[in-house]
Amino acid sequence: MRVIDCPACAIPMQPFFAEGRGRVELDRCPKCTRLWFDVKELEAAAGEKFLPRLKGAAATRSCPVDKVLLDTNLIRGDVPIEECGLCGGALLDGQDFEQISGKPLRQVMVKPPPPPPKPKRTGTKEVPKVIEFACERCRQRFPISEAGNINGATVCRECSLKPWPNQPTWYSRGDDPLTHLLDSIVDGLFR
Repeated sequence: MRVIDCPACAIPMQPFFAEGRGRVELDRCPKCTRLWFDVKELEAAAGEKFLPRLKGAAATRSCPVDKVLLDTNLIRGDVPIEECGLCGGALLDGQDFEQISGKPLRQVMVKPPPPPPKPKRTGTKEVPKVIEFACERCRQRFPISEAGNINGATVCRECSLKPWPNQPTWYSRGDDPLTHLLDSIVDGLFR
């Protein structure tokens, strides 16, 4: 959410929800109560268009969005508003808004967004993703992308390049031809 400073008081403006032709989010200064309307928000809050505006002189305040001097323009010939020539935003008092629209600006309370939905349990357990391993030879941890296989042991790349002195005691290859085939495939991948 964007926070802008009041051009008149140089303090952060607070969000303010008003009702016009639908809800409009405005910014209001807590000190001077001036309102900042982003482009087209003035027309949306008042419920009608006010073009053309009569161009006036440059104002003394800067646009809180673009940091350029605002222009003092007149709506309906006598209501002054300060507008930015770049972004189209407007700064005006609540009384000026009431003169323009013929009614006071009505604040509406906005409900907080609903909490995100809880994940559904399907009865199946999630399988954890393996992201690291401990080398059987040096016992250090490494990312799974650096895993290698030497005689059935998962080792790091550095240990896979060193000669393996003894086969691990926990590993027994056996005489199963499928085990020999899988070992040769894994050994070929990591050499």
